[in-house]
Amino acid sequence: LVKKYLPIKLERTPRDVRPLLMFLALNNGDSDMVEQLHRASFEPVEGDDPNWMYASYLATQGREAEALALANALSAGSDNLAPRMEAMKTYLLAKAGRTAEARVRLKTEIDDLIVRAFDGLAYATMGDWTNAEPRLMEQVKSRNWAFLYVSEYAVRVLDAHLRQLGRTEDLRTIALYAAASQPGNKLYAKYSFASNPGVAQFAGEVKMPCVAVDDLISFQSISTSGKK
Repeated sequence: LVKKYLPIKLERTPRDVRPLLMFLALNNGDSDMVEQLHRASFEPVEGDDPNWMYASYLATQGREAEALALANALSAGSDNLAPRMEAMKTYLLAKAGRTAEARVRLKTEIDDLIVRAFDGLAYATMGDWTNAEPRLMEQVKSRNWAFLYVSEYAVRVLDAHLRQLGRTEDLRTIALYAAASQPGNKLYAKYSFASNPGVAQFAGEVKMPCVAVDDLISFQSISTSGKK
C-alpha cells in the first residue's frame, strides 16, 4: 500500500525513514527497492544495521558467498539484530563447507524465532534433517513481521525437501498457512496445495479438507506467535 499510494523517490526520502522502507521492501519481495536502498545512505546512528539486513537478504537469494563476504566486513549489529545475524553467519559458514565451524556455533542456542530459522537452514545444509525440520517447520505457523523474508526462505527450503519426500499433507499445511497469513504477499505466492505441477492430477474426484470456522479463529494466533 505504501508503494502504491505513496510513490517513493529515494532522493527525496528522509534518511531516518529509509530503514522502514527497507523492512517494507524486504518483507514484500520488492527486490528492486531493496537494491536501491542498499545503495542509498542512512543516518549514522543506524551503524551497519542496514548492511546486515542486506546481507541477510542476499542469504535468502542464493547469493551466500556475497552475503558472507559482506558480513565479514561489518561491525557488530545492534543488540536486537546481532544474535540473528550471528545465526545467519552460521548458516553461511555451513553453505561455504565450513561445517566444523558451523557445528561449534550451533551448540549455543538462543530462544528466538529467526535464530532458529537460520539454525534450521544450517542443519539442512549439512543434511541433518532431524535437527533442521522442527526449526524450519516452526516458521510455517509463526511470524516475526520484521523478518518475514527469512522465515519464508526457511519454509521454501522445507517445502522443497517435503516435496522430494512426497509428504503431501505437510505441503498443504504450508500452503494453507501461507494463504491465510500472507494473502497478496508475493513472497508467499509460490506455495501450492498440489504435490506436483499441472492440472492433470486433479482429473476426477479430489478430496481435501476445507477451512472451518474454528480453523479461521486459530489463524488469529498467527499474528501473536513468534514475537521474540
